[in-house]
Amino acid sequence: MMTRALGFSQRLLAVVTLSLLSVVMINPSAEAATSVETIPFETVLDACGESVSLSGDLRVISTTQQLGDRCYLVATHFQPVGIRGISDSGAMYRANGLTRDLTVSAPRGGSTFTYINRFHIVGTAGAPTYSVTETLHVTVTASGHVTAEVNHFRVDCR
Repeated sequence: MMTRALGFSQRLLAVVTLSLLSVVMINPSAEAATSVETIPFETVLDACGESVSLSGDLRVISTTQQLGDRCYLVATHFQPVGIRGISDSGAMYRANGLTRDLTVSAPRGGSTFTYINRFHIVGTAGAPTYSVTETLHVTVTASGHVTAEVNHFRVDCR
C-alpha cells in the first residue's frame, strides 16, 4: 500500500462535492437531482517518459439525494468521451476509465467520502499504456474524528 497526500484533483473534487452537499443541506426538502454535462478536456500529461497531448470531452454525471432526515448523498462520475492524443514521438493514444466520488452525510454530522479513479492512456501500435489506479476512502465522525482512512495509489506503465 502506498500512501500520499491528496493531489490537486482530489482536493478540487472534495471541495466541489462538499459545496454541492452544502447546497443540498440548505434546502432539506430537496429531492434527488441528477445532471449530465459534457465538458471539453485538454491536457498535456507525462506518461511513460513522454509528453502526451490529450483532448476530447468528459461526461460528468452529478447526483444529489436526500436519504433520510438530514442524511444526504452526493455522487459525481467523470468519464472520458473520445479523448485521444499523441506523444512527442508520434505515438497515438486513447483515454478510457472513470473517476467517481461518493459522499454520504449522517444525520448527526458524520460523513464518508469515497473516491475511485481508474484512468488509462492506452498506447496504440506498440506504445506503452499509462494507467492510474486510485482508491481513497475517509470516514469522519460528527465530532470530526477520522475513524477510517484508506488511500491506495498506483501508476503503471506497460
